[in-house]
Amino acid sequence: MQYADFAMYQIKHTVKNQFGYFDMEAYRTSQEQYNEEKGYKYIIKCKNCGQIYYRVRKPNNLQKYRCGVCRGKLILIVTEQYKTN
Repeated sequence: MQYADFAMYQIKHTVKNQFGYFDMEAYRTSQEQYNEEKGYKYIIKCKNCGQIYYRVRKPNNLQKYRCGVCRGKLILIVTEQYKTN
């Protein structure tokens, strides 16, 4: 049910009067494009499973949070457009 809206939108705009299959790679690509356009300043990534979380504000204490998928430790990544030299 998590991907139902995207799957229906994807099929609606590709084929008419036919069955179609959900493309997970298209979903991931679409999400990455959306997140880049949104202008997130920080990316938080899980060390264990690689799950990515996007943040506008910098988290205060990242050590007290864990990944929602695998409970692994998180690392902070600053996007290139916001890095200061």
